[in-house]
Amino acid sequence: MKTEIRPWWPGEHRVEKYMPRVSQAIARHLPSGSREATDIYNRAYEAVYEAIKELKRKLDVAVSALENFASFGSLEAEDALKQISD
Repeated sequence: MKTEIRPWWPGEHRVEKYMPRVSQAIARHLPSGSREATDIYNRAYEAVYEAIKELKRKLDVAVSALENFASFGSLEAEDALKQISD
């Protein structure tokens, strides 16, 4: 019976959707549940989580800049802001 490798902090929905392929790749090369497999999975989870946080910070800056620009009445900025927030 194969057990799925799980992160040591579960449930970050933004990360979880990327992890099945990582788990499958690890399972092709290492025994499921081994310390090595778990360590690699957890490091990949952390890396995906950090990448998402970094992207969110950059998007927050961009949205803030667009909001400031839009406050001066630019229709293009308002349209761009609407597209980002959807």
